[in-house]
Parts: sequence; C-alpha cells; structure tokens
Amino acid sequence: MIAWCQNREGYEIGDFGCGEALLAKAVEDRHTIHSFDHIAIDDSVIDGDMAHTPLDNESLHVAVFSLSLMGDNFTDYIREAHRVLKIDGNLHIWEATSRFKDVRQFCVSLDKLGFKTFHPEERGQFTYIEAQKTDRQPQNNVELTF
Repeated sequence: MIAWCQNREGYEIGDFGCGEALLAKAVEDRHTIHSFDHIAIDDSVIDGDMAHTPLDNESLHVAVFSLSLMGDNFTDYIREAHRVLKIDGNLHIWEATSRFKDVRQFCVSLDKLGFKTFHPEERGQFTYIEAQKTDRQPQNNVELTF
C-alpha cells in the first residue's frame, strides 16, 4: 500500500487497523492519513472499535485494511468504510490467503455491502482485494466470512 500511495497525491486515507502506523509515517507528506486501531501506539493513532470512527460521511478517498479484519464485528468495519468513503472511493484489503475458504464468495458479499470488487490477486502468501464504493446502500443481512 505504501508503494500505491507514493504514486498518488492529495488523498484522504483511512488506515483501519494501522498497527504501528507505518503507512502514515511513509506517506504523510503526500496525503492526509487517519490511523485507527484497537490500541493506539501513540497520539497519531485513534484507538477504539473501527466500526465507529469519528470521520464524517463521505470524507475519505481511500480505506485500507491490511491484515486488520480480525474483530468479531469485522463486517461492521467494512460498513463503516462504506459510510466514510466518497462514492467511487477505493477500498483496499490485504489478508493472509490461508484465511480464505472462498475468496469469490467474500467478494460477492462485498458487492452486497455496496462495493464493486475487482479481480482479487494472490501476492505471495497474501490476497489483495481492490474494490470501489458504489452508490448502492449496503444490505443489512450480509456478514462477511473467510
């Protein structure tokens, strides 16, 4: 994600489950980064449940989940990303390939949550999913599963 961000400029980016906020440290000169995690490593990270951020509706261009769909309510994290992303905003998900039972079904569920997914890619031991927020509202009865 750092390389992707370094090739662009001027985005509002939400890093959901940022850990040590490495994305923010690497590209804060090019973008405005909002770093979220369950536990804040320092004052630059907002701690709490990533299903409820202090961001305004449609305030982000990009939402990143890098090895961070871990909580029991991780579907709610994606619902929150839909709320805070602008229409046509980018959703980037990186997860260990070993977690997925059916990547295709995961992408079908993302579609039901208001995103258009692009072909997922396996990169080494990780699966990368890129999606775009649509103007469709997320369906209430959808739960993401690995």
